Amino acid sequence: MKRFYSSIFGIALLVFGAFVLFDAIVMFVIVGISRYYVQVAIGAFVVIAIFVAYRVIRNRLARKAFF
Repeated sequence: MKRFYSSIFGIALLVFGAFVLFDAIVMFVIVGISRYYVQVAIGAFVVIAIFVAYRVIRNRLARKAFF
């Protein structure tokens, strides 16, 4: 059951990060480079950080024979 919740949490974080990045890209296209460049960078950083954290957590759980 714990594994089920952790995978849902990871997927939810990934979806949220992808949504943030998508929103940043859309605003970037509509408004232009000046105001939303920082938001695009933050969105990309969030997605990368979430992905890395998810991989690290999954590897740690795999070492404990959790998965």
